[in-house]
Amino acid sequence: MSQNMSQKRSQKRSQNEGDTSCIEDRLDKNNITPYNPPNGETVVLPPFSEKAEVTDSSNTLPQFRGTPSREFLEFQQWISENAPRVAKMKEPFSEAQFSALKEAYALDFICDLLRAMHNYEPLLKRNRSAYLTFLNWARRRNETSLPRSNTRHPATTYHAKPTQHYDEF
Repeated sequence: MSQNMSQKRSQKRSQNEGDTSCIEDRLDKNNITPYNPPNGETVVLPPFSEKAEVTDSSNTLPQFRGTPSREFLEFQQWISENAPRVAKMKEPFSEAQFSALKEAYALDFICDLLRAMHNYEPLLKRNRSAYLTFLNWARRRNETSLPRSNTRHPATTYHAKPTQHYDEF
C-alpha cells in the first residue's frame, strides 16, 4: 500500500512541478499557516514578510520575500552583461548587500571593481560570496591607493626649511 501512495505522490509532484498555486493557496498574509508534510509532522510556515529570517542552517523551509526593487533587478542585469563571472559565484549579491554597497561606495567605483573582479580568472575557484569578495577587493584597492606615512619624498623630508608667515597690516 505504501508503494501506491508513493507512486501517487510522485505523479502529483510531476503534475504540479513549476506550479506555485498550492503555495499561494496556503499563503495568508495575516495568519500563520500550518503545513502537514506526508510523514505526519506538522510544520508551521511563517507569515509573509519582507525580511526573511534564517535562524537554523538545517531548516530548509522556503522563506517568502517581497519582490525585489527595480534598481536591484537592473543591477543584477548589469552584472550578468558586464561581469558574468561575478554573476556565476556561488553566493551572489542580495538586495540588502546591494543597498549597503550603494551607501558605502560610489557607483563608478562599484562598476570598476566588479569589472576587475570579472577579469580575475581564478575568481570562481578561490571565492564563494560576491559581497565579501567585493569588500575584500575594495579594502585592498583603498589600501594601495592611500599614501603611506613612511614613504616621503627625500627633498621634503630632509631639506625642508620652515616658512615664516607674516600677518599683513
